[in-house]
This record gives sequence, structure tokens and C-alpha cells, in this order.
Amino acid sequence: MAISEKQLLANRANSLKARGKCTGPKDFSRTRYNAIRHEMTSKFVIIPGESQEEFEVFLQGIKDCMPATNESADEIVLCLWSLKRGRKAESEIVAAFADTESIRWDDLLKSGYLQRIAKHERRAMNKLKRLVSEFVDKNSA
Repeated sequence: MAISEKQLLANRANSLKARGKCTGPKDFSRTRYNAIRHEMTSKFVIIPGESQEEFEVFLQGIKDCMPATNESADEIVLCLWSLKRGRKAESEIVAAFADTESIRWDDLLKSGYLQRIAKHERRAMNKLKRLVSEFVDKNSA
């Protein structure tokens, strides 16, 4: 769909006005840990408390079970590791809201942590399902 000449001129004028204004974050102290915070969608990052060696063994174990030509092996491993990471985070968060005899469920639910972990897990599961489906389709032909 083509745009009108008037719209094209308006777009160009707005583009010129915005130059120099959209240059990214001015204060990197707030964006410094985005790779860790948004690990679910970023490339793989080893975070504190995780072992590079354990990840390498996990990666190799999955790759050994797949055909050598499979490019999605790394992505499948990242999804599985991400799910493992989510389970660990969930248990640590629940433990942080636990008193000596019970869990403060009201505070935990109000915090929103469990909802964010659930969202992360849904994304990872959906991606994993898609990758496995592609893998099966490629290898069944």
C-alpha cells in the first residue's frame, strides 16, 4: 500500500526533527544488567550461581542425542537451560517469602515475581515446542 505524497513529506519532516533525540540511554546504570534481566530473550549468559562446566556438559549431552546437521541444537539447549533456570528462580523466590512455618502467599503474589517467571516459562516452552516440531519435521522426511 503506497502512502500519499503529503504523508511522505510529513514522515520526512518528523524524521528530521527527531534526529539526535533518539540516541539510546543516557544513563547506563539502569540498563547495565539487561542481558541478565532479560536472559529469556537474549543470547546465553552465565549468571552468578551457575556453572559454565555444568552448562557445557548439558549442551554436549543434548548435542550427542541429535543429528550432527541440526542447527537448532543450541537453541533447544538454551530453551531447556532457561526452563531449568526458571524453576530454580521460582524455588528461591518462594523460599525468600517463607517464614519459619509458612509461606507469605499474599506478599508473594503481590510481588509479581511468580507471574514474571510463569511468563518466561511460557515463552521458553512455546519456543521449545516450535524448535522440536521443526526438528521432527526435518528429520522425518
